[in-house]
Amino acid sequence: MRQIRAGISLDKNPIATPSEETVKQGNKAILAYFDAMEKSDTEKVGQEKMLNNEVKLILIGNSTAGKSTLLHYLLDGEVKNELVSTHGMEQHIWKPEYRIEKNGKIIKDLKVRILDLGGQEY
Repeated sequence: MRQIRAGISLDKNPIATPSEETVKQGNKAILAYFDAMEKSDTEKVGQEKMLNNEVKLILIGNSTAGKSTLLHYLLDGEVKNELVSTHGMEQHIWKPEYRIEKNGKIIKDLKVRILDLGGQEY
């Protein structure tokens, strides 16, 4: 295994950008490249900006704290008082009415992956 003393190593990294020429110019050039990519249009950098449309929400807490009630309220808009206690973990997808827009065009819909963990008493 090769030891690196200082700097950024892209050895055996599958990322194609920044170019090898930019990497050879050093850390400042690499950081300037990513700053330019973030600030400029995709045509100037040659790579489309990635938009993350999925987030994770983990519900944890004591038994009977209301985690599953909150989950079902988010999913259905209703409070369900007669829910069975969660054992282990339940996973659900919630798609709230939220969109990422760029120049008036819808890019992605937001998706929330909710993990409802069964409560524990301490």
